Amino acid sequence: MNENKSKKYHIALYGLSSSGKTCLLAALAMPRLSHPLGYSCVDIPTTGKKYEAGKEWLEEAINKIKNGKLPEPNYNDGGESLIFNYKFSANHQRFDLELVDYAGELIESDGENELAKRLRQRFAEMDGIFVFAEPPSREGDEKRHDVQSHQDLYNLQKSFALLCDENKQKAIAWNIPVVLVVNKWDRHSNIDYNNPDNEKDKLEKFINSSSQHKGLRDTLNNSVTKDNFRVFPISALGKSDDNDKVNERPKQVDPLNSFGIEDPFIWLAQRRDAIDLQNYQKKYNLKICKSEGKELSKRFPEDSDEYKQIQSILSQCKKKILNYVKIGIVATFALWFGGEAILDSQFVDPTSNPHATHDELKVAEKWLKQYAKSSYFQHLVYRFVFAKDQANETFEKLQTRREQSLWRQVETARDDNRLQDANEFGTEYLNDFKNGVHAEEVFNIKQ
Repeated sequence: MNENKSKKYHIALYGLSSSGKTCLLAALAMPRLSHPLGYSCVDIPTTGKKYEAGKEWLEEAINKIKNGKLPEPNYNDGGESLIFNYKFSANHQRFDLELVDYAGELIESDGENELAKRLRQRFAEMDGIFVFAEPPSREGDEKRHDVQSHQDLYNLQKSFALLCDENKQKAIAWNIPVVLVVNKWDRHSNIDYNNPDNEKDKLEKFINSSSQHKGLRDTLNNSVTKDNFRVFPISALGKSDDNDKVNERPKQVDPLNSFGIEDPFIWLAQRRDAIDLQNYQKKYNLKICKSEGKELSKRFPEDSDEYKQIQSILSQCKKKILNYVKIGIVATFALWFGGEAILDSQFVDPTSNPHATHDELKVAEKWLKQYAKSSYFQHLVYRFVFAKDQANETFEKLQTRREQSLWRQVETARDDNRLQDANEFGTEYLNDFKNGVHAEEVFNIKQ
């Protein structure tokens, strides 16, 4: 089982009052009959102040369902939204989902502009959007309930239609997965639990026959990019007790005979992974490529095509990094040896200049000495122009020439009886050539 420990999917829940959010959230945390495809979900015990209200509210909802009562809806009283944590599993993958119930946010806003801004913020900060839309109530209920449901669905459609004007890129749809669930599906269908595909066919026919549901579906579908919208039929509590058509209490509680309640959440998480993978494949920043690739690969089984694609990209990134390192090394050496060659080319050989000063000869000797003794990796370029042996020969010629020049200065000052000058020239001679040809003579003159 592959589990991404670093990724928590943040899902926003939107639904009007009595749309079934409360029953769904409670059902996800209660024992249920097994899913035909092996999907599962359990609530995750959480600690922290932001989870306290949701935990208390969920426990109360579960107790009411177990005692044959319907839980109260989560009305928006101006406080913070309720937050819940669940762990879903499917196809050898696990998904940690944080569900945030934005009760009433779609209808209790300060005008359309404020509502559009709020929705835009949710789309920007969430990994997926979950929208509830219940089917018409059962026969025998008050007809006004259906009229109100139609109006609520239209208001819901109108709210999301505002998103089209709030996208920063205007004509571009939002790249985020959105689910529309038709909750309380047992109202409309005698659910075939063993053949869920049959229920999807019924759902398609139902939506196309309901102008309100079709309008909401089309609005949501057009608000997001291709393949990022889907409709699911679900029943949180399963078939209702036939003796209570008004309150629709579940016929079976322990365990619940829920239908399809894991499917939309798992689809949202998988679509989020697919979107992130697509975005990752477009990245060219090597540092991001490596760091995000390692995190993203944790979301997929190692034998999946997605995991192999990420590993392929990581391998390409590694090759690019190695190539850049090689280029960097070559460039560094090129700059180093090129710069060194430029400096070496500025060396002027004074051997052919009879008027070269004593200081010029001394500077040339120093450079030649260092050049002749340099390591193999130094002065590589200039060696093609000026070999080390040639540098040694030039060095010896310049030393002989400078020694003779200093000796002549000492000798001339002595002959002219300029004893102080003779002493100074002699000191310089002995400093540089203490073992020179005329060293003994210079020492005697100084004495």
